[in-house]
Amino acid sequence: MLKGVGHLGVRCNAVLPGCIMTPMTQVEVDVAKDSKAFLTELGNLHPLQRRLGQPEEIATVVAFLLSSKASFISGECIAVDGGATARCYPYRPDPTIRFRKAK
Repeated sequence: MLKGVGHLGVRCNAVLPGCIMTPMTQVEVDVAKDSKAFLTELGNLHPLQRRLGQPEEIATVVAFLLSSKASFISGECIAVDGGATARCYPYRPDPTIRFRKAK
């Protein structure tokens, strides 16, 4: 039988970032045919604020997970992606769908 090491204070979590504005991302923006349109397209993948994430936003989550405030969290995958995985993909609303107004 395998013994875990959680009782020794070992925790294992994963941070799943969305598109983050890093130097590598900036290179892609710079070489894009239309940089502004490309940035807008990338931002639209993140419905929470329709923008790319910042490295500091990922670092904040990592710092939390490393802190004693997260001492009871283990085995989690935490998406820090502005809602991208919740939406799955960008889409345009279907104009044929009509919603009833609330009464």
